[in-house]
Amino acid sequence: MRHRLAFLLPALLLGVALLAFGLEKSEVAVDHRDGTYFASLQLSIAAPPDEVLAVLTDFERMPDFMPGMISSRVLAHEGNVYRVAQQGKVGIGPFSLSYESERRIEVLDVSRVVAQALS
Repeated sequence: MRHRLAFLLPALLLGVALLAFGLEKSEVAVDHRDGTYFASLQLSIAAPPDEVLAVLTDFERMPDFMPGMISSRVLAHEGNVYRVAQQGKVGIGPFSLSYESERRIEVLDVSRVVAQALS
């Protein structure tokens, strides 16, 4: 059961992203390798890359513009690597799921950000 729940949150978040951004399924990929789920999302945004990156790394203000996010705080920041804790609730129709996560986020360049779930 725990294995299924570990996959449920990323799947729900990707589902919300599909709905919120009007993405096609071909732009979202989820893969299971060696007991770990990998998800990727590609999209184009009509804004300069440096502005997009500034929004994506403004973790402290994310609850102001991310639906369902209750709190987001940077636990550590060194160079281009962040450790971020977030809490919130994802709702789809009459169903909702509360979540808490801690992630390691590495900004590789203005077009690629890699996030790894720590808890």
